[in-house]
Amino acid sequence: MRRLLAVLGSYAGPRGIPGDSPDRASFAKALLALSRTLATHVERYEGEVVPAIRRTLFHAQAFSEELRNFKRAPRFRT
Repeated sequence: MRRLLAVLGSYAGPRGIPGDSPDRASFAKALLALSRTLATHVERYEGEVVPAIRRTLFHAQAFSEELRNFKRAPRFRT
C-alpha cells in the first residue's frame, strides 16, 4: 500500500493532477490497484477481525456473568 501511495504521489503535477495522457492512464491504474488493496483489507477486517472481537467480547461477558452467579450462589457449611 505504501508503494502504491508513493507511485500516486510521483504522478502529481503542480495542481496535483497528472499532466499528459500516459501519466493519467498510469495514475488511473495505480488508483485502481490501491482501491483493490483497500477493498481486500476491508473484507478481511469484516470477515476476520470483527468476528474475533465479537467472540472475545461474548466470552468475556459470559465469564463475567458466570462469575457473578458464582458469587451469588449460597454457601454450604460442612
